Amino acid sequence: EMSKVVFQEAPQTQKDNTCAILDYTLGAILKLLHPFMPFVTEEIYQRFHMTSITVAPWPKVKNEFSFDTYMQMDAVFEMIVAVRAIRHEKAVPNSKKIDLEIFADRNIQSILEKNTIYLQRFINYNALEFVDEIVSSQKVVQVLSKSTIAIPLATLVNLDEEKMKLQTKEKELVSEITRCEKMLSNANFIQKAPPKKIEEEKEKLASYQKQLEEVHTLLKDFT
Repeated sequence: EMSKVVFQEAPQTQKDNTCAILDYTLGAILKLLHPFMPFVTEEIYQRFHMTSITVAPWPKVKNEFSFDTYMQMDAVFEMIVAVRAIRHEKAVPNSKKIDLEIFADRNIQSILEKNTIYLQRFINYNALEFVDEIVSSQKVVQVLSKSTIAIPLATLVNLDEEKMKLQTKEKELVSEITRCEKMLSNANFIQKAPPKKIEEEKEKLASYQKQLEEVHTLLKDFT
């Protein structure tokens, strides 16, 4: 059974809490940096406080601010980084909404559901669903340390255009592979060409063959 998540604007109390955390963190960072960067930290500190940083108390460890669950946010950060990397690879702007499927255990799913405000803001999804199984047909699938995500290709690219680009690339690579193979099988070329030139052609051939394998793998998503 799939669970669909709907983005909701953060309540005012959550926004206030976020601002308070940022204010506390910035203040502590400025105090720690002050001995090494006195002037710039004083300038920034006085933008937010009425007193000088030179008379402010030195930061102290507060046990009540130690949260064992902060590491759980790694699942959120990891997912944001992965999706943005996929967008970059497919040249899809962040302004374009995508669909996202997530396979994760109940604990990670609960964490992600509680932080959809960050996922929506930095992933910009149209629909987000938690699934019991990832079906990889015509989807970009990424296995992460705490979850597996899948983005339907149709929400990233125009499938027909993408297929045509791959087919064009396939023809170009086949042509280059044929050229390299003919050259390297020509006894005349092998006898007269400098060793460096022969090695370069071998490297080109290996590169073209590897690229062709990758193109064939991508084309399978369109069949």
